[in-house]
Amino acid sequence: MHDAFHISSLPIFLRDEVVYQHIDLSEIELYPDDTYEERPIATLDRRQHRLLSKVLPLVQVQWGRHLEDESTWDREDDERIKYPELF
Repeated sequence: MHDAFHISSLPIFLRDEVVYQHIDLSEIELYPDDTYEERPIATLDRRQHRLLSKVLPLVQVQWGRHLEDESTWDREDDERIKYPELF
């Protein structure tokens, strides 16, 4: 047996243009270590996460150059300190 397969056994890939967006790389400022800073553009939602002894306020943050589906839930107090312009 060989670790090979015929190309006809692969499924057809159709690219969804809504999901794949073009990013102009000239707009991104790279640091010397090839990283860049992501900036949030909006808070989408709020909720509270209950732990055993306390409640953590969370905010859903949409990041620049990312779709709304790729938003993250972060602690509200951390985001207020880093990005006060959002609140």
